[in-house]
Amino acid sequence: TIRYVGDGDGLCIGPGDDPLTWTEIRLADFFAPELNEPGGRQAKAALDQLVGRRAVCTAQRGKNGSTRSYDRLIAICSIVKRRSKLTPDRRPILTPLVFVPGPAARRVAIS
Repeated sequence: TIRYVGDGDGLCIGPGDDPLTWTEIRLADFFAPELNEPGGRQAKAALDQLVGRRAVCTAQRGKNGSTRSYDRLIAICSIVKRRSKLTPDRRPILTPLVFVPGPAARRVAIS
């Protein structure tokens, strides 16, 4: 479950309300401006709308081959659709997290 949004391309996921159990995620497939840059607060506000939603995140390797960016795990996340039907093998249907809140943010390729 998405518990907290730090900025427009970073969030925390975790099983409960205890921040000690959360994992900090750097979203791999798009870039958002920093909070103090134009569009930064709007990017965070757009991502804030997902707090409380269930997510599935898959670790990705960054340009340097690492799965970490500073203290965050690099990942691509999908949102579990609310009241979704299950796939034939009983998995929930996922919606890719697609977020482009304006001209300052852009989708980036994973390399």
